[in-house]
Amino acid sequence: DTHEVVAAISGDLAEVWRRDLPPFQSAIAAGAAAIMPGHLRLPELTGELPASLSPAAMTGLLRGELGFSGVIISDALEMRAVSNRYGIAGAAVMAIIAGVDLLCLGRDTSEEVYHAIVAALRKAVRSGRLPADRLEDAADRVARLRTWLAASREARSARGQSANGQNGRVNGTAQIGLLAARRAVQLSGDRPVLTDPVIVEVEPRGNVAVGRAAWGLAPWASVRRVAAAPLAAAVVDTAGDGADSAGPVPIPLEEGEEPAEEATAADILAAAAGRSLVLVVRDAHRSPATQDLVTSVLAGRPDAVLVEMGLPEWRPAAGTYGAYLATWGAARVSAQAAAEVLGLIPA
Repeated sequence: DTHEVVAAISGDLAEVWRRDLPPFQSAIAAGAAAIMPGHLRLPELTGELPASLSPAAMTGLLRGELGFSGVIISDALEMRAVSNRYGIAGAAVMAIIAGVDLLCLGRDTSEEVYHAIVAALRKAVRSGRLPADRLEDAADRVARLRTWLAASREARSARGQSANGQNGRVNGTAQIGLLAARRAVQLSGDRPVLTDPVIVEVEPRGNVAVGRAAWGLAPWASVRRVAAAPLAAAVVDTAGDGADSAGPVPIPLEEGEEPAEEATAADILAAAAGRSLVLVVRDAHRSPATQDLVTSVLAGRPDAVLVEMGLPEWRPAAGTYGAYLATWGAARVSAQAAAEVLGLIPA
């Protein structure tokens, strides 16, 4: 999670071209106006730098080899992947030098940090470290983006879009999303046939950017949400000086949200006695506590179905579960596609 550490991309550059870049090539060919690089290392290309601060990635790969001429927007600069090592102002200068045009800062960034960024950019220009024409190039691109956005907004207003028209677009977008979600689902093992299922969702660790995002099968089934570990997120360096944080802090519940209950493997096994059991996780690879809970439950219920609604980077050993379902996402359409495969709703 780049809110906390620099992430590394697996594989060499040839594999990244084959596996990761085709969607970006298609987006650029379709006229994408802006692209946001992540704070991700690809050692063969970026060395120790994340791509967001790497001239080889931003100018060499994105601008040069991929031919992107739109606006490059940084990921949030207070994320610890960059702020912990360079400070927010330092990361801002490095991003602009690398080829980024527009800097993204989170809502909790102080006014002092904004002033520090401006001062750092001014200092970098005066020292010759940051060419002035790089700033002018960035400003030109951002100005063209603003003009394009304003023209698009005016065109929509001129068309006088009705509420019905808007609903049609929303419904059409949802159908496209559901189609993609159905195609993304991957099932390992036999298609489950559930009998009076107990569905247990293991709450993931909170993310400092979004808190506890809505996810899961609750819209289509009765679920029991449990916590495998205290739900907290790391403190982000909002001071911009790269100083260490004080450690994880609890993420508050949203209004009306029920807290996840504490439950042991024995509790879950007892509740599911004589009934089908479905375990639902999200990014289990990030939580040893979740992995331990799931492994303990499966030791007593090797017929259980495991659903991963994040990245399927971790799964228990083969033969320890009845079926494994990967949705590759936690959006509502991903949950609906999973519910269809599980037979909770008609496909």
